[in-house]
Amino acid sequence: MSWKERIINGSSPRFRNHPGVAAEAAKRFAEKNLTATDHVVAGSTGGAVVVKLAFDTEHLGVACGRIGAIGATNDLDALNVSQLALELAQKLEIAHLSVRCDGTDELLINALQACGFEQVDAILTFTRSLHNYEPVDSEDQIRLARFEDAEAVGEIARTAFKVDRFHADPMIDPKRADELHYQWGKNSVLGIAADAVIVAVDDHDQPIGFVTCKLNHGTFETLGRFIGTIVLVATSDAARGNGFGRRMTAQALNWFLQSGCDIVEVGTQATNKPAAGLYEASGFQVSDHSVSLRKWLGTATSVVETETESAKILL
Repeated sequence: MSWKERIINGSSPRFRNHPGVAAEAAKRFAEKNLTATDHVVAGSTGGAVVVKLAFDTEHLGVACGRIGAIGATNDLDALNVSQLALELAQKLEIAHLSVRCDGTDELLINALQACGFEQVDAILTFTRSLHNYEPVDSEDQIRLARFEDAEAVGEIARTAFKVDRFHADPMIDPKRADELHYQWGKNSVLGIAADAVIVAVDDHDQPIGFVTCKLNHGTFETLGRFIGTIVLVATSDAARGNGFGRRMTAQALNWFLQSGCDIVEVGTQATNKPAAGLYEASGFQVSDHSVSLRKWLGTATSVVETETESAKILL
């Protein structure tokens, strides 16, 4: 059995619960997209891939990495693979190691927690099929972002996201988490982190909200469904509560339909009831539940000061 098969056979592949996607097709897609690198560990019935995260490292100020895929079929190997992944991360000099698991995968969650990982958030994934979807009319206040909107979108992102795995982690400086979201929003408009951005604008044509859209290329070939992802949704403080989130989401669905997508997915924190209500009102249904865990590796402790509090960061 290859290391890829060990991971896939012991994990819950992404897309498996999306409308019209067969379980075996989701497994094939996951296996095809596992990248063979030197950063792979394998047990007898499980395995894991560890990757470095350059963007997170740059903006959080600490060496970040992620267990990009992990799977095991029994308690002993789940614990073994989790420990091997930790040892590999230490060799790669990663200080902040994160992983996202299916929320029902108690085998892996328990093993990771036994190795010192802590849960920092829980995510609900919503999906909706675009089969028979009727596009809504365009609006003057909702349009595609232009390059000159990048700074404004970044500034909205800097202040809008407070309930996420970065801000939920008490070991991360909140200002660094804000900066990460600023750059993420800006990069989305510049075409680095998204394929399109839908913005809501004020009377002066200045962005007051945005939705970022990403196409999952290769999904149709393997899954038989072309899947798009809404990655970030935010509005400015002044514009919040005026229906812009719903209207931008509707125009994002238009864009995905025009791009040939069959299914659109979006995730939000399980505690974010307003966002969940928005997606359900837009025709989405819950398809998956996942949890994010992280472990700090390292031996020295430094203190990063913010204006309001101190946050310990292991380096």
